[in-house]
Amino acid sequence: MLRLGADDPYQVGPFRILARLGSGGMGQVYLGVGLHRELVAVKLIHRAFASDPGFRARFRHEVAVGMRVRGPWTAAVVAADPDAPVPWLASEYVPGAGLDRAVVETGPLPPQSLHVLAAGLAAALATVHATGLVHRDVKPANVLLAGDGPRLIDMGISRAADATQLSTTGALVGTPAFMSPEQAEGMETGPASDVFSLGALLAFAALGRSPFGDANPFVQLRRIVDDPADLLGLVGPLRGPVEACLAKNPADRPTAADLTAHFGPVPAPPPGAPSGSWLPASVAAMLPPPPDVPTLIAAGQARKPIIAAGATPRGRAVGRRALLVGGSGLLGLAALGGAFAIARTVLPTPRPLETPQPQTLTVAPAPTTAPSAGSAVVAWTVQGPPTTSALLTDGRTVYAGGSGAVVALDATTGQKRWEYAAPPGGVGFDPSRVKFAIADGTVYVATNGAAIALDATTGRERWRLVSDLTEGYRSLAGIDVIAGPGVAYFAHGPSLFSMDPATADTRWTHVVDGNFAASPEIDGDHVLISNGNGVDALLAATGQLVWRREPDGDNATELGVAHGIAFLTVNVGGVVALDTPTGAVRWEARVGSGDLAGAEPDRPVVVDDAVIVRGRDEQLHAYEISDGTLRWSLPDRTRGGGTAKVAPFAFRDSTGGLVYTGDDRGRIYAFDVAAGTRQWAYAPTRGFSAVQVITAADRVAFTAGSDGRISAIRPE
Repeated sequence: MLRLGADDPYQVGPFRILARLGSGGMGQVYLGVGLHRELVAVKLIHRAFASDPGFRARFRHEVAVGMRVRGPWTAAVVAADPDAPVPWLASEYVPGAGLDRAVVETGPLPPQSLHVLAAGLAAALATVHATGLVHRDVKPANVLLAGDGPRLIDMGISRAADATQLSTTGALVGTPAFMSPEQAEGMETGPASDVFSLGALLAFAALGRSPFGDANPFVQLRRIVDDPADLLGLVGPLRGPVEACLAKNPADRPTAADLTAHFGPVPAPPPGAPSGSWLPASVAAMLPPPPDVPTLIAAGQARKPIIAAGATPRGRAVGRRALLVGGSGLLGLAALGGAFAIARTVLPTPRPLETPQPQTLTVAPAPTTAPSAGSAVVAWTVQGPPTTSALLTDGRTVYAGGSGAVVALDATTGQKRWEYAAPPGGVGFDPSRVKFAIADGTVYVATNGAAIALDATTGRERWRLVSDLTEGYRSLAGIDVIAGPGVAYFAHGPSLFSMDPATADTRWTHVVDGNFAASPEIDGDHVLISNGNGVDALLAATGQLVWRREPDGDNATELGVAHGIAFLTVNVGGVVALDTPTGAVRWEARVGSGDLAGAEPDRPVVVDDAVIVRGRDEQLHAYEISDGTLRWSLPDRTRGGGTAKVAPFAFRDSTGGLVYTGDDRGRIYAFDVAAGTRQWAYAPTRGFSAVQVITAADRVAFTAGSDGRISAIRPE
């Protein structure tokens, strides 16, 4: 629960706003209190939806249906105003912990908790489906673990928002790891889609991981469509129902009513049992205390009302973003052979994000005693963009990207230098994801279906291009980017574009023979691109195809290039080294063994004379670039050495070649590339969030956690 800021609403409809609960893809969520001291969760819908008349009509209908959903395991919609300048919806407030956070921070749930979870959510879905509603976004983040059982939340807006985004941007709405095959392929969905998502959710709760891996989302979607679920380790009475839910054919899945009959009623707690007794103690400790309503009301008395009864926030009109496509407004690019175009948009200079200035949260004091060998400390921590998915540094500035935003931070102090917010819209599976590259004083940003060029010093937008690819799940790959002196390459769907950095004109376009063009890399006079099954090598000047190589194996997705060699990860097998001038295979190496064989779809990283690949066994594997001989595999989890949950980053600093990784407990590891010796490790002393991404400069690692906080960590 977060304190209110100056721009947060004072009142929405009949509800006094007390605190911020969080934000989601559809809007901001607040804690509100009604006239009779009833507590509600109030969701203010994003203006990107509010300005669309079609969304309002669908929202009005879905809210009317959603308000009929009344069951013990749902958070009922109690009020809404689809016609307010900023539409809103209020539902019952449930003081609980998110299932996603509970599993990530404490591990899989025990059998007794899983039974209560399965029975409660099956009953919740049966109630939803009985009203004619399809939830469409059943995922751990939409499940609250309350003291008396689980609650399914976020009814009433998912379908309305889906239709808006599908019709205006081509995006497929949902969370890739928990989407059904029909959702992944852009087909019509019904109640059976929710059942598939429930099966994936229960597997996650029981195993602590998605049954389709934690690969890139578009790889996950291909697995959902084509591959059986990985349920290794799921035993006991839950195995059969989960397997049935995850049937590829919707007609082969049980209904929510069938599951309710199978699991039976949710077990009642024993008389006198404390709240949360159905949960393990570690999760029960995460349940928030009841809000102190009088104190929250008193704290808000001095705030000047900014929103009353659904009025528009001060000084910010609700309106449609100007996106000109066609006629004189389209200055974009001709598409080749069914490829998509990237259309230039005519927009005012974007305003900075309306979020507080990131503040330094902690600064590690200088050690007063001799530090222990191999330890590390936090130099600074700041709040960056939520769901930070990209970090890059030139040693002076750290660039962090997430939720369509880029923040530039001073690498020494963590102070913000500038912040850029991409306007809403575009395509892609997840607007929160950002990728970027830096060259010639320009930060090239790929986010939310857009390719953007920013001045690296000021953050000023130089140009922005928006994809119009809307075809099925190929659009879900998001846009990838790489840049070098005098050129920038953007990839989306099946196409790679060579762009003029100064004018944003397209020099040439290449369409791969596959669904996805991904992981572009520059190697002298060549540019290489993964085609989903292998590699296309092109002349950088003309885009002419020089060679194509498709090694044995599936889902060959990510490239790393160095020393005239292209290193390609093949998820089912391992890593393949290709000669960049000719495409000849130099060597192939298997990653991992047994059930955990295969490489994760990360970019292979190269430093000095080694290439490093992360395996499904949660280890980093270093290979000699000359012949593929395995040099080392670390960390050694069998000896308590930790796990590599994060894509590695390699860097040669003043001490030699280092490779960094991290895990979902907030721990960071630095290994010497030459010998695999652990140089240092960092473990948070209190509180933690899963590490999402790592970059590094000389002797300092920069990390982003799942809570959006960015830290600089240095060895003592």
